[in-house]
Amino acid sequence: EVTGVQTCALPIWALCNIGYESEQIQLHMVGQGCIPVIVSSMERFLSSSKVQAEGCGVLCNLSANNDSNFKLIIQHGGLSAIVQAMSMHGSQLGVLYKGCSALCSLTMAPSSHSQAIEEGAASAVIKSMLMHPDNNELLYKGCGVLANLSQTPQFAAIIAKQGGVAAVAKGLSGPARSEEHTSELQS
Repeated sequence: EVTGVQTCALPIWALCNIGYESEQIQLHMVGQGCIPVIVSSMERFLSSSKVQAEGCGVLCNLSANNDSNFKLIIQHGGLSAIVQAMSMHGSQLGVLYKGCSALCSLTMAPSSHSQAIEEGAASAVIKSMLMHPDNNELLYKGCGVLANLSQTPQFAAIIAKQGGVAAVAKGLSGPARSEEHTSELQS
């Protein structure tokens, strides 16, 4: 028997894969109303880590390098849905990694910083990094979110007070970071 969660998780996963790295398909997805459907599905199935992970993945793909999609995601509550998913599923690496990835894309624009801080994005990322200091990919995306938000000086101070320095330092003292991420950080 197929449950409501399963009938929601699989289509979201499909959308995540269909829209991966194709701007034309992503624009078509947005035109078909996918953003509000994804956000409402995340809200409806909050207890499902699968729905949350795939929802964060779709929102990440749709927001990457696309200002109009980025604005629509924030307008439809996507930022809040991502933070809520990360808070609810703090032990699920898939949710946390895809959540950090989506937040990294959504915080690229300084216009999102205030809302991201208010919604608790920095706090959710810091908690994720502190809980999983040995996961290179999570740390990398988490540091990206904190770096984006820290471009606004008042938010850098908030991030520091919330434990951001400790989270980044703990990540630096963990296992050796991947060559790919190390070389990206040096350039």
